[in-house]
Amino acid sequence: MPNKVEPMGQLGQYKKLPVMKRAIQPTEKQVEEALRTLRYKESVWKQVTGPAERRDQALLDFEGFFSDGVPIPDSKAEGVTVTLGQGKMLPGVEDAICGHCAGETFRIPVTYPEQFPLKSLAGRKVEFSIALHCVKHRCMPNADDAFAQAHGCETMVELRAKLKQQVLEKNRSVEDRRIETLLLAQAGAAMQVEFPEGYLEEKAERRVSVMERDLLAAGQQPSLYYRLTGHDRAWYLQRAALEIEVDWRRRLAVQEIARAEQLTVSDAEIDAELARVSQGKTNVKALKRETAETALLTRKVQQILVSNAVYTE
Repeated sequence: MPNKVEPMGQLGQYKKLPVMKRAIQPTEKQVEEALRTLRYKESVWKQVTGPAERRDQALLDFEGFFSDGVPIPDSKAEGVTVTLGQGKMLPGVEDAICGHCAGETFRIPVTYPEQFPLKSLAGRKVEFSIALHCVKHRCMPNADDAFAQAHGCETMVELRAKLKQQVLEKNRSVEDRRIETLLLAQAGAAMQVEFPEGYLEEKAERRVSVMERDLLAAGQQPSLYYRLTGHDRAWYLQRAALEIEVDWRRRLAVQEIARAEQLTVSDAEIDAELARVSQGKTNVKALKRETAETALLTRKVQQILVSNAVYTE
């Protein structure tokens, strides 16, 4: 019978918690990556006549054949577009296409994976016929002053400075979230929590059972999943129990710190949060006031933790 008694906790230390700040100044590598991302977003596919390379886009037909030349049922497809190197096709196929040019027809040996869902093909060595119709290469715009001017800057020096500021703001935001999460975890760990007998084990069993049902619904046996990941069911139960305990400690820390600091959330704040979250979303009714209230209260508790923490660089 499910355990309906929930854990209870007594507040521990939550002020003057130690935390180390990480450097947030952008590196040259981060700035160059931001520039490359910007160029990548404006890239275009251009048809090439040379050999196909990884990350190229290929338009092709294919069909599989057994060693005796008999076609493999349902293995034929025409007009398929594949980005080489993404691993969407059978292992080894995309790599074998590299080096061939548009207009070529060729055959490549393929071995189906041992865990292939169709048992009649699992582990079998076959051949695939490939008709390569078109090869396209992704071309990014040059990183020059014309590119900078298209993004509101006179020169590439200005654009890089602009990107550096954007990376700095992103780094600062990521670091703030990391510190908030770390401090709340510390506050939760410092709490004295009493878990009902068998509570964590029961919740862990339920979570792992849901995972196994999802695997079965996707056509994968849990036993095979455990072998592939290198962990048995007991390991997943132990991990789930730990995650549930940590989650409960954080939840209780928010409740107790809010009580100690007399923190509350007003209806007006909840309305504003729901309005913010629902922007651009159609299913507004799915947003619950309790969820918004918990998020806002957690944010206020984290602000208390951050303002009272002891920092080292």
